[in-house]
Amino acid sequence: MDAARLLVDSTNRSRKAIQRGVEPDPADVDAIISKPRRFLYRSTAAFLAVAVWVAVCTTLVVVQIDVLRWAATNQPPKDPDLARLSFYVAAGAVVLLVAEGVLRVLFQAGSSLSQAFRDYESMTSEERRTFYRALGARVASTPTAPAGGDPANSDGTANST
Repeated sequence: MDAARLLVDSTNRSRKAIQRGVEPDPADVDAIISKPRRFLYRSTAAFLAVAVWVAVCTTLVVVQIDVLRWAATNQPPKDPDLARLSFYVAAGAVVLLVAEGVLRVLFQAGSSLSQAFRDYESMTSEERRTFYRALGARVASTPTAPAGGDPANSDGTANST
């Protein structure tokens, strides 16, 4: 969504600049040139994820309807194929559900870590020294708790309420 929004905003700003007889901002032109490829990659991944989700949901619904139809018959015959299919579809859906959550967390953590590295690399040496001095001062001013004590209480006593 961010890539699409950037592309649309850059295009609109460039179009308005041209209408005013002014050259578009080079940053907007760069965004228009470079973002469609990134947008296409992200859109493709999102489309595939949605397609898998729709396929799994459709399969779950179809199998559930088959199980309900089987259960609604008077004295239903044994149907090991339906039971096996129902098991595989449910197990597969659970695996995909768990995998999606794990992958989302890993992706978000990786994105955050990547952004932190980019931010760190963009700092000057003086900014880094200032940053580390501030961290050192904060660590030095934080009271330490005795072994087994509550870090909130530097004297090791328990909070009373």
